[in-house]
Formats: sequence, C-alpha cells, structure tokens
Amino acid sequence: MKVFKKLYEPGYIGRMLLRNRVVMPPMGTSLASPSGFVTERMINYYAERAKGGVGLIIIENALIDRTKGFNMWDQLTIDDPQGGPRLYEMVEKIHRYGAKVAIQISGAGAKARLAISPGLIPDAPSAIKWERLEVIPREITSQEIQRYVELFVKAAKRAKMAGFDAVEIHCAHGYLLSSFISPYSNRRTDQYGGSLENRMRFPLDVIRAVRSEVGRDYPLLVRYNCEEYIEGGITIEEGKKIGQVFEQNGINALDLSVGNGIVNKSNVRSIPPAFLPLGHIIPLAAAVKSVVGLPIIVSGKIKDPEIAEKALQEGKTDFVGIGRGHVTDPEWARKGAEGRVEDIRKCTACNTYCIYEKSWLGRPMRCQVNPLVGREGEFELKPVSESKKVIVVGGGPAGMEAARVAAIRGHKVTIIEKEQELGGQLRAAIVPPHKEIHYALEFLTTQVNKLGVAIELGLMATPEMIQKRDADFIILATGSLPKLPEIPGGERRIVHKASDVLLGRNKLNGERIAIIGGGMVGCETAEYLAEIQGKKVVIIEMLNEIALDVEPFFTRPALLERIADNDITILVNTTPTKIGDGTVTCVDADGKQRDVECDEVVIAVGMESNNGLERELDNNGLRVAPIGDCVEPRNLRFAILEGFIAGYSV
Repeated sequence: MKVFKKLYEPGYIGRMLLRNRVVMPPMGTSLASPSGFVTERMINYYAERAKGGVGLIIIENALIDRTKGFNMWDQLTIDDPQGGPRLYEMVEKIHRYGAKVAIQISGAGAKARLAISPGLIPDAPSAIKWERLEVIPREITSQEIQRYVELFVKAAKRAKMAGFDAVEIHCAHGYLLSSFISPYSNRRTDQYGGSLENRMRFPLDVIRAVRSEVGRDYPLLVRYNCEEYIEGGITIEEGKKIGQVFEQNGINALDLSVGNGIVNKSNVRSIPPAFLPLGHIIPLAAAVKSVVGLPIIVSGKIKDPEIAEKALQEGKTDFVGIGRGHVTDPEWARKGAEGRVEDIRKCTACNTYCIYEKSWLGRPMRCQVNPLVGREGEFELKPVSESKKVIVVGGGPAGMEAARVAAIRGHKVTIIEKEQELGGQLRAAIVPPHKEIHYALEFLTTQVNKLGVAIELGLMATPEMIQKRDADFIILATGSLPKLPEIPGGERRIVHKASDVLLGRNKLNGERIAIIGGGMVGCETAEYLAEIQGKKVVIIEMLNEIALDVEPFFTRPALLERIADNDITILVNTTPTKIGDGTVTCVDADGKQRDVECDEVVIAVGMESNNGLERELDNNGLRVAPIGDCVEPRNLRFAILEGFIAGYSV
C-alpha cells in the first residue's frame, strides 16, 4: 500500500489545526438559492466532501454586496443577516465529519454578469475595457472604496458568527480586490493606483479592518494571483512581493492562484484545461514560499496524492488544494490516505459542466464523470435485498458505469463486448494529444475488474445468446457508429473513418490528408495527424467555423491556436461533393468549385446510434434498458449519467 506521510500529517493555519494537508479550495457551484442563500443541496454537496476526509473546505466566493452584481447564477451571498442560520447549518454539518471550514468573501467587481443583473455598470479600479467584459466598468471613488471596506468587515463578522473556522479574502481572478492589485486592470493615478504600495492599499485596508473586527487569533487567508501570464500584469517577481506584504499585515496563509480571470490567454491558467501540465503552479508556490514564512496552499491540477506528497516533501508548499478533483471524487482524501490511488475518480479537465455551463448557461454544478455532483443525497448505493443476474451489452463508458453501479449494489453482472478491449468510443478519444480523458477509461476499467464483473470480450451479442442466459435485467449500451456521408467516391480505399485512424486500424501512408468534418473529432484527429505523425492536413467544414462543439472558453481557443501552430489548413463554408483519386472536389458558399489535393481522406462528420440489437431483442420479447449513444449520440457525461441510473435502477 502506498503511504503519503506528509500529505496526511496535521498542520496549522494560524491557530486552526487541520487533520491533514488536503484543502478543497473555493469553487462556485450555483447551488445556492436565487436569493443567494444556502440550500439543502449545497449543504449536502459540501458535507459529502467533508465526509470524504478533506482537512479544510473553503466555501465558494460569497458576495458581500448583491446590488453590485453576480458573476454566476444562484451565487452564494453573505450580505444579508437572514442567510446566517443556513450558513450555520452548513458549518455544523461539515464539522460533523471532522473537517474545518472557511468561507471566501468577495466583491464581484468587473466580473459581474450583465445577463444576471441587466443594466448594471460594474465597479472597477479603472474605466477600461477588458477582454470578455460586456461593458466598460466604472471607476469607483475613494469614498466608495471605504464603503466596500465596511461591507467586507460585515461579511467577515457574519462568517465568524455562523461558526466558520476562518475567512478567506478573495484577491484573485479579476474580482474587485484582485483588479486593484493588478497593474493590468488598475490604471489609476490617485493613492490607489500606480506603485505596488498604492495598488495594495485597498486590499490592505480590508485586511486591517477585518482583523480589527474578528480578533487577533481568528485565521485570515488570502487568495491572490502570484503570476498573471499577461503583458502588463503581475509577474512572479511581483507576486513574491505581494506575498510578503500580506504576511506583514497579519494574514495567516496564502492561497495561491494564477491568471487574471478576465483575459482569455491569462484566464486559462486559473482553471487549467487538459493541455496544461499537472501541478503547473507548484514551481510558483515554491518561489513565493522562498520569501515568506506563512503557510502556502497551492492548487492547479494536483490530481494524484503522489504529486501532492512530492511537493510537500520538497518543501514547495504546506497544503495542497484539490478543487475539481474533489468535484469528481468527494473521497479523494480518504482514498489517498488508504493507499487506494487507483480508486480515485480523476477530473478530465473538460471545464464544461463545472465551469462553462454553470457560469455562462445558468446551470447548477455538474460533472462529466461523476453523475452525483449537485445531486448528493438523492441516491444511496446500499446493497440490494435480492441479487439479480444482469447482462450489460457493450463495454463503453455507459455500459461500464452501469456494470459498476449494479455490482456495487450486489448484483451479478456480466459485460458482453464485441471488441477485444473495453472502452468503446473512449479508446479513440484518448489518442489525440493534450487530453486527459484517459482518466475516465482507467477508472471505469479498474472498477469493473475490482468489483468482480464478468467481462466477455470479442463476443457479438445476439438475441438467441442473451435469451439463453436467462438474465433478470438487460442493459443495452451498444454505442454509436461513425456516420458516412453519401459522397461519390466515398467507397475508395483512400477513405477512412476517424476512429479507425485513431485506433491504428487503418494506417495512413500518404503525407497529404484531407479531413471531412471540422467538429471536435475532426479537429482532434487533424491535430493528432499533424503533431504526432507529421502529416500535412486540411480540414473541410460545411459550417462557417470549426470546433463549435468544443468547450468555448478554455479548451477551444487553445485548440484553434495549436491547429494554427501545426500549419493545418482550414476550409470553412465548404461542402465536399466528390472524392477522387488524389483530390476532394468541394464547393464553397459562393458556389465556386475547387479541388483539394490529398493522398488520403478521413471522415469525421458525426455519429449515429447503433441500436439494431434493441429492435431484435424487442422482437424476441426481451425487455431491455437502452442507455448512452445507442439511444442518441451525445457525449461522455450523458453516457455515464445514464449508465449510473440504469445500474442503480436494477
């Protein structure tokens, strides 16, 4: 069994003793009420993580003034005394499971969303346009700054009264205090702008006033950007000085982050997608730690206890923040403590359901690989009173999740899979570079094997075979198949399906490759062929843009940048009409014909349900539960969600 001695060693932040070095950093959930109050589902969400063994939970970004705008729907607030009782209930339940709990308090500043607060002009240090801001914010006066100081004090007082063990003051990611610290967003010429001393004046006024209110011994944390990765922003050298200033002014711990939260190229570092390396902020934490004596908390894709332990042992940090990792697996800390690293359900860094859809589409916190996120308490995986014989046809993600859940509940489960490996479409999806979807495949494969699920590979299921097995419950997870467009010449030997290329079934001997279809699969296949195999690639897409089905804020911009760096040609508003011997004939939006020269052609125009077996079974009088892509081609989240529900329903 792996032992992570330093990670599970108790540690102090001020006078607050934590049972281990694992911290769940603040991350918005949109699980509050529309009025910004704590809800039962929010309490259940955090309680589940406390139960999972984390040392400290820092509750999400609670607004100190809702009249100045929300930065996400159903955002937690701390500006109304009526919210106090529910805050207390949340603290009480978290404490029941042995974790300490802090709350992050914040002013939305220029990150206030106009879609949520129509007509609002956000507050900022300077009236300048930032990337992704919907309007030019207004420059607040020194009198208004003092009002904000008072609001921070009131928020901290409410937090302490509600029983929180500590308060974290939000000075990161482009929120109000952060925007004053950053020279990128602060262009003021008064006492609050210019030098670092002046830019720190507002945050320090807040810290001193809060300290005066909560007392000398009450732990205060600060989250700030130690590097913004943008010209004119905070550099690590200034980030080190900022840490020293916070230390000199009574802060008990520094919760480090990066990126300014507004400019895309910088913001991508705040919530790192798959293409950024694991533990990418750890070297910066080490730099800050070298000049301060305060405890350091560092986050940023620390997926494995091994990474956390190494950073702690090398003295680069004092605590590790596991953010999205605690979304995907509430028991991250407990599994690490028990040496069950292979049982941790790791984040795939898709940033879609926990970030983009939550923040911009007004949906509550969800997860690509954990179907229970935001639904804690709705399902109890307790053993059934009577074990049943369950057959799952299809060993893709939907089928494996269904088998996993049914086996946990005590059923006798068999997976029948026509291929020689489990995984379904995931096997092709993990091949392109700069992705972390392999974590989903590894987890599901490990779990069905550990749970004793019978796995029969290389076997094509038929109605007769299934009927003979006399199953109590049949789950159909036969997935989907690539669509093949009806293009003259599509039957030529030079034409290949994207999945066959990615899985190595079809080797491309030519150097010039035309890819028909510019969605996620087409773009990732193009990147794979250009970057890994050195091919000269052109993407042919009927729509006016490519990669429209890719998460738009963090993942898509970087994918498009890499496509450009790999010199991949893009033809949009272009329809292929014929595949010849060495050419793809196309017509553009103006009706102009052109020939794209190529040695081979890859088809990536989508998927269609593989549901023929369902009809055959139905005709034989067998009732089945179809799930995943065989119902309708969608994505990994719905495959796993439907797999979970099917396995739970047995």
